Amino acid sequence: MLVVAEHTLESVRSSNLSAATIAVLNEIGFEWKKQEPTSYTQPYTVTPGPTSPDVASQSTPQDLFSRFFTDEVWDCIVTETNQYANFFVVQNNPSCRTWTNTTVDEMKAFVGLLICMGITKLPRLELHWSSKFPQIKTAGTSVIMPLRRFEQIWRFLHLTENSNGTAYGQPGFDMTNCSKFGNC
Repeated sequence: MLVVAEHTLESVRSSNLSAATIAVLNEIGFEWKKQEPTSYTQPYTVTPGPTSPDVASQSTPQDLFSRFFTDEVWDCIVTETNQYANFFVVQNNPSCRTWTNTTVDEMKAFVGLLICMGITKLPRLELHWSSKFPQIKTAGTSVIMPLRRFEQIWRFLHLTENSNGTAYGQPGFDMTNCSKFGNC
């Protein structure tokens, strides 16, 4: 028997649940009981937000983001992505569409799109660029970057140096190369 806590049948009836839904819940064995909500013994008293003295209260989200993604980090991401893409095209698939090296500005646009896509979730990636369904298209994505270029950067996005071309999980893969990103 299932119990729906903190609700009586009357409170559920006054909610947005339809009569049919309530009937189904009753039919499958839900038991409606009045239970007092669990309370915390101590109230939350911590002030939210940055507490570091070197972070000004007037800092913008971009200022805070830039503390983690410094110019050196952007350069590292761009360098490793370009090296990996060029290695892949030359070594593994010469017939692959040619790779145009990315830039820091393009990589920032790419990461910005990733953040927007995390906020506006759609069932498939390409719907963010959809002209067929403009009501769900994420505003400005096609102006910022074409879908094919986004997919190409996504495919070759790389944060570590692996010039020996050994893939993760393969003999010879050196996990210590992953620390390079932290040392940029």
